[in-house]
Amino acid sequence: MFAPHLTAAMALGQCTTRQRAAHFLAQVGHESGRLIYTKEIWGPTRQQSRYEGRKDLGNTQPGDG
Repeated sequence: MFAPHLTAAMALGQCTTRQRAAHFLAQVGHESGRLIYTKEIWGPTRQQSRYEGRKDLGNTQPGDG
């Protein structure tokens, strides 16, 4: 279910070594609660709102903060 999407994201992010793949998959696992959550579950809080519109972080579209 997730494999094609993870493979595409890894190719896009140039995760071409075992170390990069391990780091990427560890981060995905952490951020998604071991692939349980596919959407943000805590917000918007004051802390989360601080990231909205931060062009220095690449957040250029509404909601991508």
